[in-house]
Amino acid sequence: MRGARLLGTGAALAVLLAGPAASLAQAPRVRLPVTYISPSPATAPLWVAQDAGLLAKHGLDVSLIFVDGSVKSIQTLLAGDVPVAGSVGTANVNARLAGADVVMFAATMDFLPYFLIGAPEIRGPAELRGKIGANHNPGTSADFAIRVGLARLGLHPDRDVTLRNIGGTNLRLAALQRGLVHFLVVTQGERVAAERMGFRLISDLAALKIPFPMTGYTATERYVRSRPEVIRGFTRAITEAIHYFKQHRETSIAILARRSHLKDRAALEETYRWYQQHLPEAPYPPVEGFRVILQELARTRPELAAMDPQKFADTSFVKGLEDSGFIRALSRRP
Repeated sequence: MRGARLLGTGAALAVLLAGPAASLAQAPRVRLPVTYISPSPATAPLWVAQDAGLLAKHGLDVSLIFVDGSVKSIQTLLAGDVPVAGSVGTANVNARLAGADVVMFAATMDFLPYFLIGAPEIRGPAELRGKIGANHNPGTSADFAIRVGLARLGLHPDRDVTLRNIGGTNLRLAALQRGLVHFLVVTQGERVAAERMGFRLISDLAALKIPFPMTGYTATERYVRSRPEVIRGFTRAITEAIHYFKQHRETSIAILARRSHLKDRAALEETYRWYQQHLPEAPYPPVEGFRVILQELARTRPELAAMDPQKFADTSFVKGLEDSGFIRALSRRP
C-alpha cells in the first residue's frame, strides 16, 4: 500500500520488554496487517499490544500500518488491503449507511477525548465567534468533535465560525502557529504540547464525556463470521494491553516516547496519567456513542433518528472475555 509504514521495535525497548516477550508460544501465528489512524497517544493500547508481545502471545503476527484518518482507513479495509482497521464511529456509520458491512468489535476509548485549543488572545468560547477553525476531513472524529463541541458551547459550526479542512493534528497545529487559523481540537498528548507552545485551553470537551466510538477496531461482518478466532485473539490482546499499560508505567511511557510525537518527559508522564485514568477496563464498542452520531446526523437526515445503533457494533467478543473471567483476572494482576 502506498504510504504505508511498517513499525518495528527498537533494541532499547526490546530490553525493557524482554520479560513478556520471552514466554511467547512457538505455534504458527496468523499474519494480520492492521491500520491505525493517528500517531497520537490515543493509539497506545495497540502499540503496547504490539511492542509488549501481546498480539504474538494471542497467535497473531501483526504489522501496523499508519493511514491518516479513519475515512481512509475504512477505505483500506473495504479495498481488501487489511482485515482489521483502526477507525472511529463516524467513519463506520457513513460506510455502513453507504452499504458496507463494517462492524466495530472493540474500542479503547468510548467518549470524545478532545480539548478546544486557541490562540493566546482568545480568552473564552464567546470570542470564537467570527474566527477560523482548523478542521480535519469530514467523517473523522476531530471533525465530529469540533462541530459537537462548538454546538455544546452555544456556537453554530456553520454560521458562527469558519471551519477550514486542513488535515491531521500536526498540520492543524502548524496552521495555528502561523496565524492562519484561530482554534482547533486536539487530544490529550497534543493538548500538553499546544499549551507549552503558548496556546490557550478554551474548553475541556473531554470533561463532558460525550459518548463516542473512539479509537475503535473494525472488520467486515463477512470476515468476523469467517475468522472469529482472529478477531477473538485481537480483542484479547488489545484488552490485555489496556491493563498492561495501566500496570507497567515505565515500559508504557517508553512505548509512548518511541511511537508518538511526544518526547518531553513531563508531557509523556502527564499524558500517561490521563490515559491510565480514562482507558476502559473492558473495550466495548459503545452503542450509546453510535446513537449520538445518528442523532447528530439526523439534524439533516431525520430518518436516521430511528435507526438502531446496535447495527454498528459487535459486542460479543468483549462480552465473551468478561463472561469468562479473563478481564477480571487481568485487573487482579500486580
